[in-house]
Amino acid sequence: MNGPKCYSSLGIRLLPIVALAVLFVVAASASAAPVPWTTPSGSNARFAWSDGQSDDGGLGEGGLWGDPVITVEGFFFDDINPLFRAEAPDADNIVSAMSVNLSTLGADPIPADALTELHITEWGTYTGIWEEVAASSGTVLLIPISPSGPPTNLGQLTMTHDPDTLSWIAYMDIYFDQIGGGFPSAVNILGLDVTNHLIATGTSTIQKTGAKVIVPEPTTVILVLCGLIPIVSRRRR
Repeated sequence: MNGPKCYSSLGIRLLPIVALAVLFVVAASASAAPVPWTTPSGSNARFAWSDGQSDDGGLGEGGLWGDPVITVEGFFFDDINPLFRAEAPDADNIVSAMSVNLSTLGADPIPADALTELHITEWGTYTGIWEEVAASSGTVLLIPISPSGPPTNLGQLTMTHDPDTLSWIAYMDIYFDQIGGGFPSAVNILGLDVTNHLIATGTSTIQKTGAKVIVPEPTTVILVLCGLIPIVSRRRR
């Protein structure tokens, strides 16, 4: 569930489209149908979630992201649909989005503080020459629900690759107090939307094979576990 570990540090933002393109965009294909996760709502000791779903990329084959394994650390997408693959010329444009609402209100057994950061990582494989790839990776949309704030598109993930294994990884470390533009530095209820757009041209292919969204441990939980503050009863907000 941890994904690939060793990659080159080369990040590509925009290059001429020659063999392969990996584009992550905000809006999913109009023909894509939402597919709820097997467990679209639930809670654990750290956070609660609701309305978890992905879409079928217009292929009618279920959610391309697959059902995540959900732990107190976050969401682990290890069961990515094999069709989350663009292969020229037959399937050169695949779009799929994942969305979920996160909440720290009333998470048991230890009262949880608001969300202040998220960490997103995706990975997969490709064929073709990376230097001839147009790679514009990103798009993460955050919607602060409580406290309310402006929906914010955070732009592009950082993308790197390993030419020896023909694999790629994209990641984004999100710290709410660094977003700006009126986005709250701490959020109790948050909407998260991640949209992928895979394009293959020429004789190339691109495939997504895994992803994870890490929900860091709230400060209150860390302090309690370290014995720095006593466990006291707190009225749920």
